[in-house]
Amino acid sequence: MYIENLERKASSGDLASMYALAIAYEEGRSTNIDVDKAIDWYEKAAELGDKFSQVALASLLGMEGDADGASRWLEKAAEQNHCQAQVRLGIFHQYGMGGIVNYGLAEYWYKRAARHNDMESYFRLGLLYHNNLCIPSDEGASIRLFRRASNQGHLVATAYLGEYYEQGRVVIRNYEKAAFYYKRSALGGFAGAQFCLGQMLQNGMGLERSEEEGAWWIGLAAEQGFAPAVYLMCLLSLEGNGVPEDLTEACKWLMVGSCLGVTLGPAVTNLVSVLEEMCEEKAQAFHWREGERRASEWLDRFTNSDVYCHGFYLDR
Repeated sequence: MYIENLERKASSGDLASMYALAIAYEEGRSTNIDVDKAIDWYEKAAELGDKFSQVALASLLGMEGDADGASRWLEKAAEQNHCQAQVRLGIFHQYGMGGIVNYGLAEYWYKRAARHNDMESYFRLGLLYHNNLCIPSDEGASIRLFRRASNQGHLVATAYLGEYYEQGRVVIRNYEKAAFYYKRSALGGFAGAQFCLGQMLQNGMGLERSEEEGAWWIGLAAEQGFAPAVYLMCLLSLEGNGVPEDLTEACKWLMVGSCLGVTLGPAVTNLVSVLEEMCEEKAQAFHWREGERRASEWLDRFTNSDVYCHGFYLDR
């Protein structure tokens, strides 16, 4: 009855009913999921100027591989001052999802979205400047934008502030401030900041040195699949630095890192050789086998959980 009522109202031209009916078909609310019908109703409402339907339609078309269609509808919604559409259109141009990268258009749409005091647009615009992708370059603006995003709780922007103070980039180097921002981001669960905070603690930079607490933070990042932390946990376990010396754990983290598909640098390649050589001895061989078993268990949990490694890596 719910669907029938919506269809009757939608067929008479009611925009709200069209949008609700499209959502029902997209998500299977009181009916079976039917993406084609969802697209059809979103398109009807979008053609009549409904910006929410335009954004939803763009999402579905994007998943269907129609980049041109997605871009077209996002732009229509963005022109109607839909903040999310503006941010997504900026991302579209920044990463060339339509086949052409255009940093100028990305900057334009992020700036439009920033007028809404939107933290994601602040962050993404700041990232453009941080990476010198705009002409003229304005790196000084990046830290101001990251600060605005951070003040609204953006964890990655907060971590970038930590990096600025740690490296003395744009601002005067200040390890105490770096540690402050890393910790604020780390407490929110951002793996990159947890990794950086752990390293600062282990080295006594901006905080009282604590190898154990540092290893704990690095371990949290590793548990989220953050590759640098995974390999560092391997090394810490091998050396007994902040954690008990444990060859089995070292083997586990090495195999976890390998399964995450991360390209091996020279330092990691050397670590692989060290562990393989150690485990070639009969007395140590069981560490490798047990490490494999633990890595397999870890990967099963990781794959089936909601924990994920954030896609943004700090420039380290």
